Amino acid sequence: MRDQLRTRLAFLLLLSLTVTSFSLPTESLPTYHWAYDIIEELQLNGLLAPLDLTERPITRGQIALAIIDEETIGGGKNQRLMDLLLREFQSEIEILEPSASERIKEAIENVISPAGLSEQYPLKGDVGIRLQGDWYAAQNQDSETDGIALAQAGVQFRPNIAAHGRLRLDSRLPDDPTYEGKEWRGLAGYAEAGYLRIDGRVFDIFLGRDRFTVGSGKQTHLLLSDAALPLDAVGFSASLKHFRYSFLTAQLDTMMHGGYSDEVLKRYLALHRIRIKPHPRLSIGLSEAVLYGGPNRTFELQFINPFLYWHGEVLNRKGTGNIFVMLDLDWYPRNGMEFYGEFLIDDLQIEKETSKDLEPSEIGWLVGSRFSDLPMIPNAVLSLEYMGVTNRTYNSMNPYEKYLHWGQPLGCEFGNDFDRMMVSTSQWIKPYLQCTMTASYSRKGEGSIAAPFDTTYLQYTVDEGYDEPFPTGVVQKETTLSLELFSILNYWAWVRFETGMTWISNAGHVSGEKDDQGWIRLSAVIELDDVIK
Repeated sequence: MRDQLRTRLAFLLLLSLTVTSFSLPTESLPTYHWAYDIIEELQLNGLLAPLDLTERPITRGQIALAIIDEETIGGGKNQRLMDLLLREFQSEIEILEPSASERIKEAIENVISPAGLSEQYPLKGDVGIRLQGDWYAAQNQDSETDGIALAQAGVQFRPNIAAHGRLRLDSRLPDDPTYEGKEWRGLAGYAEAGYLRIDGRVFDIFLGRDRFTVGSGKQTHLLLSDAALPLDAVGFSASLKHFRYSFLTAQLDTMMHGGYSDEVLKRYLALHRIRIKPHPRLSIGLSEAVLYGGPNRTFELQFINPFLYWHGEVLNRKGTGNIFVMLDLDWYPRNGMEFYGEFLIDDLQIEKETSKDLEPSEIGWLVGSRFSDLPMIPNAVLSLEYMGVTNRTYNSMNPYEKYLHWGQPLGCEFGNDFDRMMVSTSQWIKPYLQCTMTASYSRKGEGSIAAPFDTTYLQYTVDEGYDEPFPTGVVQKETTLSLELFSILNYWAWVRFETGMTWISNAGHVSGEKDDQGWIRLSAVIELDDVIK
């Protein structure tokens, strides 16, 4: 494992040294980057509206262009937040902020040659590293120290054509029961990203690996989140002024299943989505995904065809995939007020003719609102959110159709059979220091995506009917109060401090069992992008 990681890292470093070093606007901003939180708060205040955060990652260049085109900031807190982005994306802004005459020339040349501006375009590249150290301590437990190291490099062949790669070493992976890769002396790693992007005026094409999220949720998403490992995928999107269509198809992890003579079962995911903006303050998305696989299955044309209604294909083929449909919206009635939501349908039983129709609905929901500059908490953001996922959602009678990738949920990170209410308030108490206080209450039933599909309802007749509580079984209940301090020290370093108290009843789904504990977590990050200039 050590030799492989060294070889890959050396290759990326060598590749970056052989080209002109330059900051690349085509690099995707990782879905876990702090800049997304800043952008969300600015959008709440009416700024950077053109950026679509319901599909991530977006590129650093897209963020830089939105900053350049933002005409009115308004000073005060908005200016301080914008200054953080200006410092983070300074290199991209310098590249993409040409004079008016240069923009006109570029537009004309793009019409003549959409793939590039000239025949003699010099290669450009960048290389960067990110080092993260984590320390965690909980009541009645030994403290833990972990670390993450990432190395990234990219090469730009044309202004709109580039390749990027990102490698990760993570000391936490050897303790993860779902991790199946190699480890060496307490370290493990994988290629977190490696892709080719072609960005056009209307069409964008993606080929490779990265983390993706879909939906209007702020902390997690129901249809596709970055809880699982990155996806190996091919995708494209078409964007007009008030309309966007996107498509993604990916190969998931393979699995062995004894019921099929230990045959290797291949698994695939396809997703397409339409997003419209009928009003500058309203965004509506409709998404459909299908997870399919099994014996003798491979990529299938009906699921690679982005223009088909896949649910109809599954019905006509008598159940050849696990279908999900999600509706999401994001609405800003006015500056300082936002309402958002996601509604996921895995399976709904409408008819009541046989015992199979007694299966409870498999759905998920997420509704939330955010408010800024309220009279009682000026200069702060108040967030309210309620979400839940019923039992059996994401699950399937066919093991290879469970909505998992390398053992982790592709959708909501909390899995199924749960709900959670949360309220938080955050405020930038200093230009580079944010304080967030959060209170949450969650209920988690005994259901699990990885568990065998529960068919208890088959034991009842239609006349008897079937009903079950939500959540199911012995419900574990958690109440958490937490405080977080986040400081962006400068453009290459930031620190996050978290502390809180959690009260758990029916811990481990054991009736009457309690587990109350306080905890502290400290993370420090050093990120050096474009270390070779």
